[in-house]
Amino acid sequence: MVQAMQAAYQFIGGLVIVVALGVMIYSNTVQVPFVYDDVNLLELRIPNNYAEMTLREAVSWVRSLPYYTFSLNYRFSGFELGSYHLVNIVLHVVISSVVVWVIWMLSVLTQATRKWQVGS
Repeated sequence: MVQAMQAAYQFIGGLVIVVALGVMIYSNTVQVPFVYDDVNLLELRIPNNYAEMTLREAVSWVRSLPYYTFSLNYRFSGFELGSYHLVNIVLHVVISSVVVWVIWMLSVLTQATRKWQVGS
């Protein structure tokens, strides 16, 4: 029971670190203007094509997740810069949290496997 609680605290600690780092690293991007192909994508394509896409249509494109989030952002907030960057921060933090979870699960499974092999 104690080991399970320690493992849970390690997982929660890892998540807190990932969320804190993600927010700290990306928070300065909220007011940065669009760059590279984002300008072209937003000004030329999204209002005409992507705003009305369903998820199924959106995932058929290369870079489907950014295109779909761009279209949802456009649908809900137009060209308001902050919302695009906030969604980007949330996606980075969520995906990083999934990586932490996978690493934690692999660690727990490795420890369980070692205990099982030693016990046999």
